[in-house]
Amino acid sequence: MGLINALFDFITSFDGSSYIEEAKEWGDEVWNSMSRVNKGVLVLTMIDERLYIQMRLKFRNDNVGIISVEEDRGWAVSSNRLSKQQQRQLKEEGCITIKRYR
Repeated sequence: MGLINALFDFITSFDGSSYIEEAKEWGDEVWNSMSRVNKGVLVLTMIDERLYIQMRLKFRNDNVGIISVEEDRGWAVSSNRLSKQQQRQLKEEGCITIKRYR
């Protein structure tokens, strides 16, 4: 299994656009299934040199929640695959904003 996982990670590390598109689809599904939510933001958060999908939500009662993709393997991205703005945001905030919801 280790070799298969390593091969999958290697192949997907070149295709960040599909990872981001999958993140957007997941985020839209989460957002559309929620009620009593004021706003949300879909981000890729850096954890141990990999980016992982998270949805940060603010509810009408001012509670805040973070939802992650349970089976997310992350995206091993190199800095040259990110725009300068994304690199700056990742350095300053530890995440990259993909989409905002209202």
